[in-house]
Amino acid sequence: AVPQVTDTLALIYNKRLLKEAGWDKPPATVEELKKAALEVKDKTGVNGLALNVDAYFLLPFMYGEGGDMLDVQNKKITINSPENVKAMGIVSDLIASGAAPKPAIQDSYANAMTALKDGKTAMIYNGPWALSEIYQGKEFKDKENLGIAPVPAGSVKAGAPTGGWNYAIYAGSKNIEASYEFLRFMSTPEAQAKIAKEISLLPTRTSAYDNPDVQGNADVAVFKPIIDTATARPWIPEGGQLFQPLLEGYQALVGGKTTPEEMLTTVDEKYRGIFKDWS
Repeated sequence: AVPQVTDTLALIYNKRLLKEAGWDKPPATVEELKKAALEVKDKTGVNGLALNVDAYFLLPFMYGEGGDMLDVQNKKITINSPENVKAMGIVSDLIASGAAPKPAIQDSYANAMTALKDGKTAMIYNGPWALSEIYQGKEFKDKENLGIAPVPAGSVKAGAPTGGWNYAIYAGSKNIEASYEFLRFMSTPEAQAKIAKEISLLPTRTSAYDNPDVQGNADVAVFKPIIDTATARPWIPEGGQLFQPLLEGYQALVGGKTTPEEMLTTVDEKYRGIFKDWS
C-alpha cells in the first residue's frame, strides 16, 4: 500500500452567519468557539456548532490541551490523563451550554454536514474531502460564503490531527503488474496535482504542491499550513485499534451516560487489553 491522499481537520464555517452574529473572523480558541456559537444561536436563531461523534473528530480537543492516546516512545498509555479529562470537559460543556446541540449518536457526520449546507448551523469540524459536497449546499452556491480556518486552539495549541487514505494491492491479485502500473500512475506528482485541482484533496507528495494547478486551488492553499503543523497519530501496527474504544467512550459521554473521568478510565482499560506490556 502507498499513500493516496493526506488529510486533517479544520473549522469550516458559514461566513454570513458568523458575520450576522458580529464575528468578522472565525474563533481562534475553544473559548471563542463557545462564545461565537452561543452568539450565533442568540442572534440568528440557528445552531452555532454541530459536533460529529467520531473518535478522529475528538482528537483536536485532546491535542489542543496537550493530550494524546499513547506515548509510543516510552510505551505508556496516556489516554487517561488530566489533559484529556480537561478536553472531554470542554466537549461536554459545549453541549451543556447550548453552544452545540446534543448530537445524534448515529449519523452525526451526515447530520452535521446537512445542517451546515442548509444554513442550520454555522460551524463544523471537517476535512478537505468534504468540500466538494459542502459546495453543493444551498448556503454555498456562492463559494465565497464558505470559510476554512485552523481548528480552534486549546490551552496548549491548535491540535489538528493527521489522517489519509491509501492505495493497496491485494497480494493474491491475478493482475499484480497492471495494479503496480496503475498505482505508479496515480502516485505521480502530476496525477496528484490534478486530483487536488479538481476536488481539493491534499497530495502526499511534497513536489505536487509546487504544481500551478495545486497552487491555484484556494482550498488546498488553506489546508496546506494546517497539515504542516498537524499532530501525527501513533505510528504503530495497533493504531487502528485505538479508535473504537474512544468512539464508544465519546458516544457514552455525549449521551450523558458517563463523566469525562469515567469515560477515560473505561477507554484506558480497553487500551490495556491491547497493550499488555505497556505502563
